[in-house]
Amino acid sequence: MNEINSQKGQSLIELLIAMGIVGFFIGGAVLSAQLALRLSAQNKNLQAAAFLAQELLDNFTVVGGRDWHRVDMYGIDALAESPSQYFVDITITPFAMASGAESVVVDGVTYTRYLTFSKVSRGVSEAIEAIYSVANEDPSTLKVVSNVEWGSGSKVDITKFVARSKNNKIIQTDWAGGGGQLGVVGDPGKYDTADAGIDVLSKKGVIRLNGIVYP
Repeated sequence: MNEINSQKGQSLIELLIAMGIVGFFIGGAVLSAQLALRLSAQNKNLQAAAFLAQELLDNFTVVGGRDWHRVDMYGIDALAESPSQYFVDITITPFAMASGAESVVVDGVTYTRYLTFSKVSRGVSEAIEAIYSVANEDPSTLKVVSNVEWGSGSKVDITKFVARSKNNKIIQTDWAGGGGQLGVVGDPGKYDTADAGIDVLSKKGVIRLNGIVYP
């Protein structure tokens, strides 16, 4: 009788051990599945953020490549020296710079993206210097960082050096507005002249030197 009870007790213990082992493996499988899903969601968010960062950077490149004056209208110094944030407004034609950050929702996740700027200097062989030097500043190049943030502190950023590719500072259709502006012309209504020796009024669109008789 005692032998039979002992066998029954042993079978119960084995059953409990087996159930514990099965539960352990099931719990591990569930945790692994949850981890895989979490990593998949994180990778998806990273891919979306990287795409948004590159898109914003491409949009800025379009603005700067088409008309550097649309960038400089904010003032290169102000862009680079302040911690302000900017983005490219693509809801208007042509695209234009705007201050602040913009929110973009992708698959239910809200991403905030913005641009920050730094001045650039060039040293030997026109190479960009790792540390900015006022003496070697290149006013036609900016270091642009496209930032995308989401969730609780998640962030992706892409850096690019954007240079003014066209020679013209602005496009001017006539010489109305008068002189008095020296250096790089930043006002489309004015022209660059150091004295009164240039005649721009006698014939629209034509520059002449005063004191010379023209046929």
